[in-house]
Amino acid sequence: MRLSCNATKPCRGCSVPDHADRVVATLDDQQRLSAIERAFTQLNDHEQDVIALCVWQGLEYADAALTLGVPVGTVRSRLSRARLHQPHPIHWRC
Repeated sequence: MRLSCNATKPCRGCSVPDHADRVVATLDDQQRLSAIERAFTQLNDHEQDVIALCVWQGLEYADAALTLGVPVGTVRSRLSRARLHQPHPIHWRC
């Protein structure tokens, strides 16, 4: 059975999805990811490493330190510097 409705006016019982909210959310996500990418590329390699391991991969500082072969304090310092280098606060979570 085929349901029909007139495209010029809404009909009762016919639900036409509104995609505006999804489009806006997608655009917001794209803008946020672009800002994160720009900020990330401005960091030096050591700062990028700790952001990738601690923030995006969720490693503890001690685990990131073992992975990188540096003291835990170095991981903390690199994260702190990475955050300070940004002119606007970046929410590094994707």
